[in-house]
Amino acid sequence: MSKAPAARSTLDIALWFQARSDSAGERLPPRKLHFLLYLAQALFAGENEGRKLMPGTFLAGEVGPLEPNIYALFEEGAPDRQPGSLSVAAEEFLQEIWGRFGHEPAKEIERFVHRDGVWEAAKKLGKNAEIPIELMTKLYAGSRVLGLRQAREEAAARRDPDEVFLTPSGQRARKWVPQGSGASLPEPRAGERPGEERKGAGGIRRIIPPPGKPES
Repeated sequence: MSKAPAARSTLDIALWFQARSDSAGERLPPRKLHFLLYLAQALFAGENEGRKLMPGTFLAGEVGPLEPNIYALFEEGAPDRQPGSLSVAAEEFLQEIWGRFGHEPAKEIERFVHRDGVWEAAKKLGKNAEIPIELMTKLYAGSRVLGLRQAREEAAARRDPDEVFLTPSGQRARKWVPQGSGASLPEPRAGERPGEERKGAGGIRRIIPPPGKPES
């Protein structure tokens, strides 16, 4: 029997990415949002024996994977609402996805997604064919795209909740707490060496280093 998704709503995940991007003063194009949603679903399933991060369905669109309900809801812009509370597992994983891919241009993430072969395989089944979670799981099981899981968990345990983070452009990434959640954003890329640190009025200030090129 399959486990329930870690998040109760795909919309909450999409709004999380939107709020996270806004907090860093960055624009989140619709195509990039769908790539992030897809990678979050695929990588989470790969690490958790096929369990879904969100109860979403991804289709093989012309330019990449898309979640049809989110596509319709965001067609005229992001809804003016806050994401609901997320489980600890879901929120920690989203922090890692953002740390790895959040500052990448949409084109770089697109190349990464296209190289995995899942979207291409599903597209051959027909226009807007569903991308099965089993295929995502098979491809991303054992993936080290986010780094070794044990190292990431150890890094998460060492995080300072009062840390203030800066984006690579020097903008302060404001702390943002979802409704009903005790977690704060943003977090650095788990398992990655920290960038420059310096003391200031707001405590430790750290530069979030931009991620390297995606690994296949």
